[in-house]
Amino acid sequence: DDMSMRLHFLKKLKEVDEDFSDEIYAMQYAMACMALGQYEEALSYFEQVPLDKIEKEVERFYYGLCLFF
Repeated sequence: DDMSMRLHFLKKLKEVDEDFSDEIYAMQYAMACMALGQYEEALSYFEQVPLDKIEKEVERFYYGLCLFF
């Protein structure tokens, strides 16, 4: 259950690291939720990131896939 652990560590990292931006956190959390099949929760995190900030093609792909599901 690596993705569940990833969600846990992302939350902890957000609490302790002031330099961990909200956008990076939201994108990483959304990607982990997608891997777990939690599409509604993933979508809520994807929507926290402005579309022009989604630069990686894989992130755009998963955002589109999340919208599809």
